[in-house]
Amino acid sequence: MKAVAWLLIVIVLFMLAGVLPVNGESPEVIFRSPVFVLLLGALAVSSLVCCVRRGMRVRQVGFLLTHGGVVVILAGACIGFAVGERSDFAVPVSDRHQVRELPTRDGGSIDLDFGLTVNSFNVSHYDRADDAGGAVARHYSAGLHLYEDDGTVRDEELTVNHPVAHNGWRIYLMSYDVTAQRYVVLSARRDPGRLPVIGGIWALMIGVAIMCFRKESGNAA
Repeated sequence: MKAVAWLLIVIVLFMLAGVLPVNGESPEVIFRSPVFVLLLGALAVSSLVCCVRRGMRVRQVGFLLTHGGVVVILAGACIGFAVGERSDFAVPVSDRHQVRELPTRDGGSIDLDFGLTVNSFNVSHYDRADDAGGAVARHYSAGLHLYEDDGTVRDEELTVNHPVAHNGWRIYLMSYDVTAQRYVVLSARRDPGRLPVIGGIWALMIGVAIMCFRKESGNAA
């Protein structure tokens, strides 16, 4: 238990350090370092060892869910880091410009497996202006056409913080052309580790709740 606690402290310190730029690169560079990866691996192994030592007794369900959830979260994060894909790109607001390949940071491209166009864009503003005298956006959305190879077309409305999921991809609306509204900036992400991470988070929360409930029940007795 002490080893797991110390590992958690060190990992949290690494995550806090990750908010600072390193050698002019993205702050995320620290999360790709071998030391950070080894720490996460050590945490996963330590959690598994704790689970094995405690055994599968019913009264230890909260403990097992908590530690098992941590392992599943780390496994999902590693899967996403290893094989996940992401691309940020600008798309003109036009039915004529269909996107089927996404640009990557290294100059390559990713096959999207379907076509995408932004056929409409709408924005509403607050009455007040920003410091530069420009209008402040209150809400904006984009209308998407998603084209399958068999000719099927799917219409979706894309808004901030409400991504559209399609063929394993999640498409986010990031920003737009504030001057003429001629294009929008989208972010497309495909992360096979997303569902394991969500499942691990739920297991962790349920495990912690069970442990807290048992502790309170024990104190009351």
